[in-house]
Amino acid sequence: MHRILLSLFALIGMLPFAAADDAAALPEVACRYEMRVLGTAHGRVNASRSWYFWRTGSTVQTRDDDGDHGEIWERTDKNVIAYRKLYHQDRTAVEYAPADRAIHGLDFDWQRLASMLAPKDLEALKVSQRKTINGEPAELRKGVIGGQELEVTWLTQTRLPASIKKTVQGEIHLLELQELRPIELAPWHPTPIETIDAYRQIDATDLGDMENDPFVKKVLHENGHHH
Repeated sequence: MHRILLSLFALIGMLPFAAADDAAALPEVACRYEMRVLGTAHGRVNASRSWYFWRTGSTVQTRDDDGDHGEIWERTDKNVIAYRKLYHQDRTAVEYAPADRAIHGLDFDWQRLASMLAPKDLEALKVSQRKTINGEPAELRKGVIGGQELEVTWLTQTRLPASIKKTVQGEIHLLELQELRPIELAPWHPTPIETIDAYRQIDATDLGDMENDPFVKKVLHENGHHH
């Protein structure tokens, strides 16, 4: 699972963004995505994972289909972004401050978080085809960013990718949108902020001093490293 998530973040985190107030105009949506890692030989599926994405004017939340792992970014009126990694079965949230982003390779750019692709980088990809996906205009864009060939199907009204495809070390990493709904009509719901706030809260900077804590032991084992 973690290998797939790392592949996902590599896909959506590679790409700097427009003004923060522009994000307020984004439609509030609930999405189900699937991340697949394909062997180039005969399209063999090496791994796959579904996950959920919710976007409002002030929050972006994700959750794995197993219901255990998730993330939430919350934007304040002063454009400060709070980020917590969520462990729902353990009812625990690990908070990463903006100052920690360089250490942990985290992204606190609201526009990138809300749309997964920066307009600057989207514009760098050439439009090769225009089409319609479920009644919404879409563009197939192709190009090279960061030395890697990238292929994106972009929903121009929702301003989210319908798919992102790139090749990494002989494997095809493919992110595909499976379902898209207005957030108020979606059958799958984000975890309420009140529920998350009631979880045990741990500051990420304290993890290194809590190695005897059963939860922290599990997290460190899952991540394969200390702190």
